[in-house]
Parts: sequence; C-alpha cells; structure tokens
Amino acid sequence: MTLPPAQAVPARRPFIGWDIAVALVIMVLAVIADLLVTFSALFLVMAGDSCGSGSVCSISQLTIGWLIALIAPSVVLVVAIVIAVVRIFKRRISWWIVLVGAVLMLAVWGLGVWLVFSAVKEG
Repeated sequence: MTLPPAQAVPARRPFIGWDIAVALVIMVLAVIADLLVTFSALFLVMAGDSCGSGSVCSISQLTIGWLIALIAPSVVLVVAIVIAVVRIFKRRISWWIVLVGAVLMLAVWGLGVWLVFSAVKEG
C-alpha cells in the first residue's frame, strides 16, 4: 500500500517589522491627538452660553454636535486600531489603516465642531 504524497504546509508570512513600528508610532500620535480633541470638545458646550441674549439657537443641534465631537472621534480611532491590530496578526500592511483612522477621527471632530458653531446664529 502506498501513502499519498505529503501535502506541503504553506509557510506563514513573517511579521513586517517596519510596518509594525510605523503603525505603532501613528497609533501613539493618534491617541495623543484624540486626547486633545476630546479635551477641547468638553469646552464646546460653552458655545451655548450666548443663547437667549439676542441669538437664535438650536439646542438639539448644539447638543448633537457636542456629543459627536466628544464621543465619535474616540470610537473611530478604536475601530481603526482594532482593524490595524487584526491586520498585523494576519501579517498584512496596516500602517495606512491607522493613518486613515486618524484623519477620519479629525474629520468627525471637525463635523461636530461645525454643528456646534452653526447651531448658534446671531439674532
């Protein structure tokens, strides 16, 4: 009786060292940026201080914009970091995922800031 030929086990790709290093640097910088935008979003609530003194305000728009600027950037960044880590363990290039996540984080924060400031209109 003859045995079937041994199946070759495909070799796994090695980890990409430079990609891991670049992704980690971008992750650290993005987390620092997230802390800064989250801290600055706490002060956006003061945009509503002028409401009622000759200004027309949309309190619901102001609140939604404030919550977007406060919460959404962190959510976007966490999702980007999780996707990047999964790609690192799958041995795929991942630095660009974190970079795109950081840009989206800033864009979402900018959207929230725009909503807050557009909610307050001069009388």
